[in-house]
Amino acid sequence: MSLGLLTRYGLTRPPGGGGPATAGIQSMQNLTTTSTTGQRGWEFLVGAADLECTKLRIYSNDAVADEQLILWRISDEAELARETVTTVPGEWVEAILASSVTLSAAENYAVCCVRSAAGSRSINFQNFPGSNLTFADELSFVQYRHSGANDDFPAFTGSTISGITDIAFTA
Repeated sequence: MSLGLLTRYGLTRPPGGGGPATAGIQSMQNLTTTSTTGQRGWEFLVGAADLECTKLRIYSNDAVADEQLILWRISDEAELARETVTTVPGEWVEAILASSVTLSAAENYAVCCVRSAAGSRSINFQNFPGSNLTFADELSFVQYRHSGANDDFPAFTGSTISGITDIAFTA
């Protein structure tokens, strides 16, 4: 199993490596609490081979009950998976999918969390390498995604990664 880009780049070092020698996001100081509704996350491009998404993941420095994680396919705005978790401060929390989801090669997807007044987070883009973020040619960061309502497709793009969400997959 491989871990997604934010896990490899960011707050904690994944078991077995797979990311840069030093965590790109070294503290939670650049994160801000938000209290608006809607989904926040990021879009990624799958590399040359299909992947099987097995888990959705989230990181928070607050305990948030009933945090929803959603996986979208960009091309047809299809919701592919939705799971609910309770976050644990300072730890990645995983939701194991009942059935894995095939992520097709050369296709774009988004992983998002439904923002809650209780404490979803944002990472300032200046501390994130953007389109240069690729590991092992499996996934590449494309852009930030968000929606104005909790159940809407995240059609809006921007320059801030919000909601520290990620995936786990097998190649």
